[in-house]
Amino acid sequence: MLRRSLIFGLVFLGACSSVEKKVDQTASKPRAHDEYKLPNGLSVLLVDDQKLPSISMMMMLRSGSVSDPEGQWGVTQLMAGLLEKGTTSKSANRIAERLADLASGFSVDVNPEYTLFSASSLSSYQRELLDIFSEIILEPSFPVQELSKQ
Repeated sequence: MLRRSLIFGLVFLGACSSVEKKVDQTASKPRAHDEYKLPNGLSVLLVDDQKLPSISMMMMLRSGSVSDPEGQWGVTQLMAGLLEKGTTSKSANRIAERLADLASGFSVDVNPEYTLFSASSLSSYQRELLDIFSEIILEPSFPVQELSKQ
């Protein structure tokens, strides 16, 4: 009985490891996408997936926390935390309300080598999401009163 259990266990583990390899191989294949280069040099990758009625957008800057100036460690993280706290034309509350109206999310993730800005929503709000995403990134006000809350 013990021998049968041991053999079954080894066969089961072998089957699981072969399945895992198959999953890893398929997961490593790049998704079909279109690539564009804008006149300002920005690279845009478009992955069109019609399976769900949602849109996600991301922007990556090749600058992260290792780029913080000497003696000012954390300034990139501080900047990232202040982005949603207001733009030149919208308050933090208005940005939050607008994102909620669009059933959207916005986030900034600071890594050592890069900073990733991302937003997602229902695809029917594509234009509106792009507008607020652009405004948050291009027109931040970095309100001084929000510094103490960070």
